[in-house]
Amino acid sequence: MSLSIAIFWGSLALVVYAYAGYPVLLFLRARLRPRPHASGALEPRISLIICAHNEAGVIREKLENVLSLDYPRDALEVIVASDGSTDETLKHARAFGDRGVGVLDLPRRGKIPTLNDAVRVSRGEILVFSDANSMLDAGALRALVAPFSDPQVGGVAGDQRYWNKQTRAADGSEGERAYWDLDRKCKEWQGLAGSVTSATGAVYAIRRSLFREVPPGVTDDFWVSTNVVAQGHRLVFASEAIAREAVTDSSDAEFRRKVRVISRGLRGVVRMRGLLDPRRHGFYALQIFSHKVLRRLVALPLLALIFATPFLWQAGALYRAFAIGEAILGACALLGALASATSSRWGRARVLSIPHYFAMVNAASLVALLNLLRGRRIDVWEPQRSVPKPGGARRAIPGAGWQLSLMALVLLAMGAALALVASRNIGLALLVTLAVPAALALSRYPDLAIPVVAFVLYTNAAVVAVHFHGLPFMAAAAFPMLLGLPIARDTLLRGERLLVTPTFLVLLAFVTVQFVGALLSIQPERSLRHLVPGATEGILLYFLVSNAIRTPKVLKSAVWSLIAAGAFIGAIGAHQQLTGSFDTNYGGFAQVASAVFDTGEPGQSHQPRLAGPIGEKNRFAQIMTMLIPLALFTGMAARTWLARCLALGSLTLILIGASLGFSRGAVVGVAMMFLAMLGFGYIHWRHVAFAAVAVIVTGLAVPQYGTRILSLADVAKAFTSDVGVANADGATRGRLTEMTASALAFADHPLLGVGPGMNQVHYPRYARLAGGKVTSEERRAHSLYPGLAAEHGILGIGFFSAMLFLTLRDLARVRRRWRDRHPDLAAIATALIMVLIVYLTTSLFLHTAYVRYFWFVMALAGATSHLAVGTPNGDRLSPLLVRL
Repeated sequence: MSLSIAIFWGSLALVVYAYAGYPVLLFLRARLRPRPHASGALEPRISLIICAHNEAGVIREKLENVLSLDYPRDALEVIVASDGSTDETLKHARAFGDRGVGVLDLPRRGKIPTLNDAVRVSRGEILVFSDANSMLDAGALRALVAPFSDPQVGGVAGDQRYWNKQTRAADGSEGERAYWDLDRKCKEWQGLAGSVTSATGAVYAIRRSLFREVPPGVTDDFWVSTNVVAQGHRLVFASEAIAREAVTDSSDAEFRRKVRVISRGLRGVVRMRGLLDPRRHGFYALQIFSHKVLRRLVALPLLALIFATPFLWQAGALYRAFAIGEAILGACALLGALASATSSRWGRARVLSIPHYFAMVNAASLVALLNLLRGRRIDVWEPQRSVPKPGGARRAIPGAGWQLSLMALVLLAMGAALALVASRNIGLALLVTLAVPAALALSRYPDLAIPVVAFVLYTNAAVVAVHFHGLPFMAAAAFPMLLGLPIARDTLLRGERLLVTPTFLVLLAFVTVQFVGALLSIQPERSLRHLVPGATEGILLYFLVSNAIRTPKVLKSAVWSLIAAGAFIGAIGAHQQLTGSFDTNYGGFAQVASAVFDTGEPGQSHQPRLAGPIGEKNRFAQIMTMLIPLALFTGMAARTWLARCLALGSLTLILIGASLGFSRGAVVGVAMMFLAMLGFGYIHWRHVAFAAVAVIVTGLAVPQYGTRILSLADVAKAFTSDVGVANADGATRGRLTEMTASALAFADHPLLGVGPGMNQVHYPRYARLAGGKVTSEERRAHSLYPGLAAEHGILGIGFFSAMLFLTLRDLARVRRRWRDRHPDLAAIATALIMVLIVYLTTSLFLHTAYVRYFWFVMALAGATSHLAVGTPNGDRLSPLLVRL
């Protein structure tokens, strides 16, 4: 089974279970193993708590509604808790003081502290919570308290419905109603099976004795209601306790509300993760996982399904049907979004509104997941209230921010299928698929260009697209120019100036030396052809990256993008090794080198060396090894356990990917990194333990690597004794000859060297003088340093060393300055120091091909430095960081 097929069916199974399998499972559970609860006519003392912030438009109507309910007034305590309202909310609420309504005037701290304070002053036996804009049906309170006649019932969830206050009829799009109809049915079946997963904030009730103070950053209704189950009681559903709420006018506001609710809901699940233990909570644990985790994260398998489908176009009619279906649904979702934004009547048509709402909810889920991973809490927000126009028409808000996320999601599906119908070139199809949503997203959020470019560059995706999928070379070469979008915004719209660091000036001097050396070489035209692409690439990358990254947030997004790129490549390599599918390159991202080595194991005498998207085994191992410190230090400095798990999980995949290149130089690079960490004082027992575990895991996953590592002893002997040279393998003797020839070339041309790309031209003559293993072909020095000396001379070495010195010096200053105030950013600075150490160490065994990776890391280091170093001597923080 191919990887694409496995992803397709696995993702499809998760999506189908979330939206169909789980409801069917609930229905069967409710019918086959029902748990009915008692219900009686009760009139306990109720405290109805309404938290409000700037609710002047609805608070009078809400209180009139509450005071008109069918419930004894002497048994009903009404408390309005104002969360720092600055409008006339308090004035309107106090007008009901003579009718028994209590008012708390509290400072602005967010809903949760306000709710906790209101509960402290309440006196009711049953606590009822209701939103300020939710209007209750006349019998809602009686329906809500009736199940409390059963002592096992600790909480009751009411039913939330959307309506139009003008027409007194159900409102909201067909998609919205379909979503809530399914949710309502699930709650009915959950209540019959045992307990509902949680209550909605529109209206719910719990026993006062079961209330537990709500911590910050979670959804209060989820926390309060699920704590009932955590304490061994049931949370049931009262379908007749109806709260009606007008829909928001703006789809943008609805999207933000979804993001807030899902963000806080996911954080609540993390805080209440004990409910996921089936040993304690049985079927309820499955309910929480299915309803509160899987359904909220179903966007991930959805995206995986969308991405996998194009690769299966040629696999059969079923997959082509799915691709076409995705395109149709995507088109309907997009048209529904546009119709909603322009208040068109078509926005309410089921064929458009259901795909539209489905896509919008899942786009909000992705944003919420990012909030959780970044540790971002939403404690305080402004309420978005509806003011319907006559006839129920909704106000159009063109260009709503959420539409960009939506379009990126739905156009991805639409473009994939349509492009594949027109062309069998998967590379071209994916390019067309990604181009439109990417352009829409980048036009709205230019900072997205930084992580996108980082991911594409490090996965070598642009080059892979050229060589394997027919992408025009100029399109790939121009891809880094996307970084011009945030630079143009910052300079043209925000008035910020372009940044030119001392390191960039030294880089220009280094390129100038190379240019002069090329002109004076024995083949100037050939030398210039060699110089211009690499020099242009280095200058542009450094300038663009160092100017595009202007905030710590963007810097961290670039780092996480690099870690994700490494995890992606490592995962493909691990799959390739485990399945033995070395004859498949997985779209060019898992190439295999022609070289193999003898493992000495019976039945597996030859082990292929993986080359990833690079196509060269040692270089692939080098770029993967460079990511190890980024993932390691990011994981150690992460503020949330989930971010730590993601970083360390990515680190495991990166380690496996790096090891599958079977490079001895990579081992030396990692060893040097640990020596540097020891010098920085980072090595403690837990790091040693982690390193030991990493070595054991790598050894178990890739036992063949041990054979390669042991051969380092033979390489060391070749460098330290004549006997070792005589006994060394051909590759080692060849490298020694190349290095010696480069040293002789440098001795003859000490100032400017022989010129860029010319060392290989001079190689045969100097190799014969060296007396080592000589070949007639042109060969480059198999090491950065002799090659650098031979081609660029003392001046080139000097400027190259100056660039490294300035970069490492500034990173060290940033590390010291941020260590206490911004430990996560200090960790990035430290990681970049280690990345450069790894690169410089592994370059002992490699020449300067694929130099874009080096320049990108140097530019990232430059951006990190200028965020904190405001003056050349680094005496103060930059104004940019102070503003942040």
